Amino acid sequence: MQSISPKQLKKDDLILDVRGCPGRGQIILNRPHWNVPIEMLNPKDFIKRYELDGKKTLYTICTTGRKAAIAAQMFINSGFKNVVVVKGGVTQAAIDGLPVLRTHIKIPMERQVRLFAGLLVLLGTLLGIFVNSWWLAVPLFIGSGLTYSGITNWCGMMWVLEKMPWNK
Repeated sequence: MQSISPKQLKKDDLILDVRGCPGRGQIILNRPHWNVPIEMLNPKDFIKRYELDGKKTLYTICTTGRKAAIAAQMFINSGFKNVVVVKGGVTQAAIDGLPVLRTHIKIPMERQVRLFAGLLVLLGTLLGIFVNSWWLAVPLFIGSGLTYSGITNWCGMMWVLEKMPWNK
């Protein structure tokens, strides 16, 4: 299987980024490219959809090159031989000085709710044990809110967190 360094990429190369949301959420190539997470990649469908005839090389890239190599092998196994792995991935591209975009990492809303609820329960419990038992009302309130959310599928904490500046 062929591989190149990110420095060898040319402006009009066909590039496929096979990273999913966690990896892709931090840094991306600042140039036209496709993004199909490797878990969702079907090489035959991809070739058909983008009318790839094999005349132009398809370059697969990920964070470090490991998933890109797996994706390239998937294309080869599907009969598409003109595929090359970008070794070192976008990590190496950034080191090499290629144009990349560093994106704001946004924590998914469900994780924000779990994090905030957990912190409030922990804080309320500790304050209730070591400061004043009235602080135990905080974890009681959070537990009630989570129960209500589970029954109605409406979450007040999510509603509040959606209005926070980091979620705009």
